[in-house]
Amino acid sequence: MWHSKPTAVIIKELITSESKGLSVKEVEKRLTRDGLNTFPEKKKTPLILKFLEQFKDLMIVILLASTAISFLLGDILDAIAIAAIVFINATIGFVQEINAEKTLDSLKRKDILYSLVLRNKTIEKIPVSQLVCGDILILEEGEKVPADARIIESFSLRIDESILTGESQAASKNSDILKSKISLADRKNMIYKDTTIIAGRGKAVVVATGINTEIGKIALYLQTAETPTTPLARQLNKVGRMLTYVIGIIALLIFSINIYKSVPLVESILGSISLAVAAIPEGLPAIVTIVLSLGVKKMADKKAIVRKLAASETLGAIKYIATDKTGTLTQNKINVVKIITPDHKSFLVEGEGYQPEGVFMDSSEKVINPYTPSG
Repeated sequence: MWHSKPTAVIIKELITSESKGLSVKEVEKRLTRDGLNTFPEKKKTPLILKFLEQFKDLMIVILLASTAISFLLGDILDAIAIAAIVFINATIGFVQEINAEKTLDSLKRKDILYSLVLRNKTIEKIPVSQLVCGDILILEEGEKVPADARIIESFSLRIDESILTGESQAASKNSDILKSKISLADRKNMIYKDTTIIAGRGKAVVVATGINTEIGKIALYLQTAETPTTPLARQLNKVGRMLTYVIGIIALLIFSINIYKSVPLVESILGSISLAVAAIPEGLPAIVTIVLSLGVKKMADKKAIVRKLAASETLGAIKYIATDKTGTLTQNKINVVKIITPDHKSFLVEGEGYQPEGVFMDSSEKVINPYTPSG
C-alpha cells in the first residue's frame, strides 16, 4: 500500500533516486519488463468476420432462409430482391463501423501526451507511454496525471479526481503518510492516471503504469465485459420469433386444409411455403437501418462518433441517469427550487444557474414578490 509508506522507503523499493531519477539503461530494462504505459487494445476482428456479424440478427436469418426457399421454389426475382435488401442492410452497418473505427484510430494517433520527468539529473519531456515505475514526475498545473504515483513534494497541489471518485471538487494533495486501510478518495498523498491537475505543482514517483493503474483496471474490465443486447435488437428478435410462430401455425393450417381437400402433397407443401415466404416483412430490416443511419448522421452533426448503428438507438432509450453527485454531470450549479420557512410555509423558486433572475411562487403556484412581507 504505497500511501502508507514513507517516500524514502518507496524510492528505495523502486530502486530510483529523487534527485537523479532513472538512467536510460534502467528505463529500457523496465520497459522490456513491464511494457508501455498504455492500455492493451482488443485484437481487431477480421473484416470478413465484421461483415458476417451483420447477419446475426434473427430477422436477417429469417430473410436469408426466405431467400433460399424462394430460390428453390423458382421465384428467382423474389430471391434476388430479398437478398439485395439483406446485403445492402449489412453493407450499411459494416461501412459505418469501419469508418467510425478509422476515425477513432486517427484521433488516437493525434492524441500523444507528454510528461515532464527527471532522468539522469535532467528534466525531460517524454511521451507518457514511455513512463516506467520509479520515474520521478514533475507536476504542473493544467496537465493530466500520466500514471499512478506517490507524492514526494506538494505546493498547493489540487487534482480533479472525478473520473475515479465522482467528487466534483478538486482534492488537495500532500506527501503525508496515511493509514493503510483508507479509501481511494481519501488517499491525499497519491495521484492517479488520467486525473487532471487543477492547481499547484509538485513532484511524485511513479508506482504503477498501464493496466496496473486504477483507471487501467477499469479499462481492462470494460474490455472483458459482455456487451448487452440493445432494446431495439430485443424487440426485433421478439418480432422475429412471433412472426416465425404465427407464420408456421398458419402455414401448417393451410397445409392441413389442402390435405383434407385432397390437394396433391407437393402442391400443398409448395403452397404453404410460398405463403410463409410472402408473409415475412423483408423491408423491416432495411427501414430500421435507414432510421438508425439518420440517427448516426445527427450524432455526427453534434461531433459525436458512433461506431455501431444500434448505439444511436440505445442512447435514445435511456430513461434514467442515476448519479450521487449533481456537480459531476452538470457544471457545478445547484439551484434552489423550494424554500420552507420555520413557520412551515413553502415557496417555489424558478431560475437558472448563477443569473439573479427568476420568480418566487407560493404553494398555490401564484407569483409573489419576496420583498413584500406576507400576511
